[in-house]
Amino acid sequence: MRFVNDWISEETVEPDEVVWFDLYPWHSKSWSSIDVRHADVQNLIETYLAQPIAALDSDWTFAFGKPWFDVLPAIGFDKVVEIGGTSADLWDNQTPSRIVGVFASRSSGCRVIAMRHSGSAGPPKQSEVASLRKLLDSKLETLGQDF
Repeated sequence: MRFVNDWISEETVEPDEVVWFDLYPWHSKSWSSIDVRHADVQNLIETYLAQPIAALDSDWTFAFGKPWFDVLPAIGFDKVVEIGGTSADLWDNQTPSRIVGVFASRSSGCRVIAMRHSGSAGPPKQSEVASLRKLLDSKLETLGQDF
């Protein structure tokens, strides 16, 4: 909840205002044994994760962990922007290995902000969030998109 409240910043979000999804069983150590290029796997993820998330029509959808950078394109999402890592697009207090990508579904219009970094699949620390959001908003505005 800390991350969500840091991201929203103007108001406090209560737990009953948030929906959490796990990419399970793919969110386990057996992830590497699942081939997201396989049509059956893509169909399961699309049907039981992507479609319900799109139906929520939420302002923000976040995905934490490196596997999402492969899963989202495999189920029809295009990467709109990527910042962090070794790129020139950095933000204050950034975890050096953190990479953030914004992905948009070709079919539903749903957009997902995916984040990854070495060591864990968790969200950014509190000291990163405001400047990360500002940079991401700026990049999306330059592309004529906004969240």
